[in-house]
Amino acid sequence: SQRYAAVLRGVLVAGAEEEAEAERTRLVQEVGSVAGNGENGAVAHAPAVGPGPARQNAADAAGAAHALAPEDLRTQAEIEAARKKAKEEAQRACPALFEDNPRLLQYTLEHVVSVTGAVRRPSVLPVAQSLDLESLLALAGGFSRDADRTKVEVIDFSMRNGEAAPGLERQVFSAEDISTADILVKPGSGVQVRSQIEAQEIGGILLAGEFKHPGVYIIERGEKLSQVIARAGGLTDQAYPYGAVFTRRSVKEAQQEGFRRTARELNAALVSAALKNNADGEAIRAVRELAQVAATIEVPGRVVIEADPRVLALRPDLDLVVEPGDTLTMPKRPTHVLALGDLLNPGALQFVRGKTVASYVREAGGAQASADKGRMFLVYPNGVAQPVDTSAWSRARYKVPPGSTIIVPKDTEPLAGLQLTREIVTILSQLTLSAASVAVISR
Repeated sequence: SQRYAAVLRGVLVAGAEEEAEAERTRLVQEVGSVAGNGENGAVAHAPAVGPGPARQNAADAAGAAHALAPEDLRTQAEIEAARKKAKEEAQRACPALFEDNPRLLQYTLEHVVSVTGAVRRPSVLPVAQSLDLESLLALAGGFSRDADRTKVEVIDFSMRNGEAAPGLERQVFSAEDISTADILVKPGSGVQVRSQIEAQEIGGILLAGEFKHPGVYIIERGEKLSQVIARAGGLTDQAYPYGAVFTRRSVKEAQQEGFRRTARELNAALVSAALKNNADGEAIRAVRELAQVAATIEVPGRVVIEADPRVLALRPDLDLVVEPGDTLTMPKRPTHVLALGDLLNPGALQFVRGKTVASYVREAGGAQASADKGRMFLVYPNGVAQPVDTSAWSRARYKVPPGSTIIVPKDTEPLAGLQLTREIVTILSQLTLSAASVAVISR
């Protein structure tokens, strides 16, 4: 009831402004203290819809007010200020009217129709009897630009002793139905016009790289990745979907929080190690630098996905539902393999079909003495990582597609006294994965 009373109060005050504009002379004489002078408080004039004396009754309900002498309102600015004050006091007085006359509130709620949603002037309209839907929409200013004209919902809130009647009735009409049929809306009902924008997410997804029409695309709720790619015209001939980088804002935030948490753990362990004197200063200094990097690193928030439209057509279960803020970067087919980590000459190496992990490592100068070859791993272009079994180098031939990254981590044995091997290895591997993703995005 408070919600309806507040909206109704706005309608009443709006009607008061219209009448005051038409009768400025009377405004000058009566614009004084509206609230608190009448027996029941001041009520502004309400434009009624339908037959009956509701218009005159609303005006008659206005309380008495002290008149301002014409010489007290010498300028237009003073007149407008007085009107504003009258409006504010009328707003405060209106709820008091319902408190003093509770039956009036029930009667009012039973004889209004609310028109909300995608209309130009959402309103609570007082009606004396059933009115056709087309007229109600016209009184609310008609459809707004974003209105879904196929979904105009009419809800019957029939009141019985102040409570909604059982069996709430909902009907949906189109603009064509409304214009061709005489659809009557009962007093106490609600009309809601759906907005076309309601089906859209707030935001869009960025498609960058090898799309025929890259750019930002506003997405609909529940839209799949394949649908957005199709809207972008599909992929170019040079696209390499196996190396696509998909990032998501929520994943980025979670990853960065994970790094910050690990940095806190490292710093706490450093304090403990320093107190126990069980690690040398060089090790502590190295871990402190690593903790600082982990606390400040900017991670991309990559998610491993399938981005090939041909695969998605065959495997709809792999088709990701996109969210606002997502980014999909589609690279060209690369011609290199990255060899990173504790190598003599890390960097990009030319891709050669059939070349093994061991061959690429040798081409990068081989592992340094400080490398931990037992923890070497291979990151495929789509972001999936796989450990490399170095004991089987001579016979195991890991497939290394173009755009892959071979990572040889540093040996963490000198830091074993800090009991942080797991955390350090995790940070180092994640830093390398992030660097590989950023490298694809920057290209």
